[in-house]
This record gives sequence, C-alpha cells and structure tokens, in this order.
Amino acid sequence: MIYQHPEKVMNPRWKMKDVLEESWMPDDKILDEFGIKREWFKRYPSELSGGELQRFSILRAL
Repeated sequence: MIYQHPEKVMNPRWKMKDVLEESWMPDDKILDEFGIKREWFKRYPSELSGGELQRFSILRAL
C-alpha cells in the first residue's frame, strides 16, 4: 500500500536506510531509476522533501 502522505506513516526516529531495510534493500540500478541517492539513507524522514519521501514509499511498497 502506498499512502498519500508518506511523512505521516514513516517512523520519524528511523533513518531512511532502516525504513527500506524493513522490507528490502534495492541495488544501485533500482535506486538510480527511482532517483534516490545513497546519501539520503543517512537522513531522517523530516530531512527529506515530500517528493523524496514519496519515492521511498513507492520503493518500499515494491
């Protein structure tokens, strides 16, 4: 399921790497296709824009 407002459903205490590892960890090719940079993995959801969070939400749902 992909939620309309990803900032409300992601754990604010987890870094984005932890959010993705909960379901799976994609390879660099998939991250590139989604426009996700590896340096974003060290950030918390509050440090990303709405569009960046949406990309993580879609990737997490796959």
